[in-house]
Amino acid sequence: MTEVVLDDERAALVRAAIGRLTERLAQCADGIAAIPGRSFGSSAVGIEAAAQRSGALRTQEAKLRSVVQYLDEVLAAFDAAADDVRTTDEHASDLLHEVLITLSTVADRVGRSAREVF
Repeated sequence: MTEVVLDDERAALVRAAIGRLTERLAQCADGIAAIPGRSFGSSAVGIEAAAQRSGALRTQEAKLRSVVQYLDEVLAAFDAAADDVRTTDEHASDLLHEVLITLSTVADRVGRSAREVF
């Protein structure tokens, strides 16, 4: 495995990036939650269309909130890996590698959720 160097400055940069992403996704979820209901008329088709739209919006909000929760967990894992870097380099390198893989997975999930929302 490649040696991973994680000094305090790099750890702070990664942590800040994860924090900004988490905050932005939470804002997106709040924005979706704030979208007002829309009427498509009082016909059965209009009522069904409004219900489907509302349901789709709530589903996307829930997906974004799920990603935010996942990012909070990633941040905790990153903090643990960063702490371990200060104690045992080999073990920390393995943990950091796992965190980086997890971040890649998060990026994929965020991209899919964003495409579904917008």
